[in-house]
Amino acid sequence: MWWLVTYQKNEEIISIADQVNQLGPFDAVIHNAGVMTSDSKITATVNIEAPYMLTKLIEKTERLIYVSSDMHPNSQLDINNLAESVTYSGSKLAILLLMKSLARLYPNIIVNAVDPGWVPTRMGGTAANDSLQDGYLSQIWLATATDSQVLKSGNYYYHKKLTHYDERVDTVDLQNNLLTKLEKLTKIKLEK
Repeated sequence: MWWLVTYQKNEEIISIADQVNQLGPFDAVIHNAGVMTSDSKITATVNIEAPYMLTKLIEKTERLIYVSSDMHPNSQLDINNLAESVTYSGSKLAILLLMKSLARLYPNIIVNAVDPGWVPTRMGGTAANDSLQDGYLSQIWLATATDSQVLKSGNYYYHKKLTHYDERVDTVDLQNNLLTKLEKLTKIKLEK
């Protein structure tokens, strides 16, 4: 089942989690929502806070997959001022920090991230030169495959292959700072 949702308030995110839980449980959840806008508050809410909240509020699954972007390396990310300054690229860096945090905190859940590529969607536009099919097939592969590569947690993939990511993603202090900030923003705390 595919969900296309735009949300801007915590109450709406909580409502989405309640609806998902009524339909579940699920084997995997793919956090694929994202916006590209000049409004930092909307970017922070949709691209960072919502996946964080939904991770906590949706009943635990066997696998969590987060959609990032190859635009994240070298991006600016001021964790203390997410709502005031985050860009799309910075939000995708934050998603990788979140993924790495969860892979560390939840050893019994397979947690990975994927770069679907620059694909021809409403966000990507018609000039996008990547394969839409390869982008979503990688997500399906991470959600369903049983080969040893997929069963490892804390990895970042592009078209079913491990790919590079910004080295800051492995910094545990940054991961913890992001979790602390998200807890303050959302009033929701992740538990081990």
